[in-house]
Amino acid sequence: MINSLDLPNGTLEIRTLQRSDRRWFSEYRFTHSDGSGTGWEAAAIPEGFVSSGLAFSAGILLGQQCAELTG
Repeated sequence: MINSLDLPNGTLEIRTLQRSDRRWFSEYRFTHSDGSGTGWEAAAIPEGFVSSGLAFSAGILLGQQCAELTG
């Protein structure tokens, strides 16, 4: 599932995926208002998250930090 959030300086997209061991991870990418953007970056821990909600929250937190650092 891919969700997007509009931020003051661009758009943050987060996708959550389930691994084969039934643990979750997420990825995020940030697209700046000027059109430049990042590739998909992992927001995960080695053992994975126990729920999609936790994985999604990690994607939001890391994605917002990325957005703040880039602009």
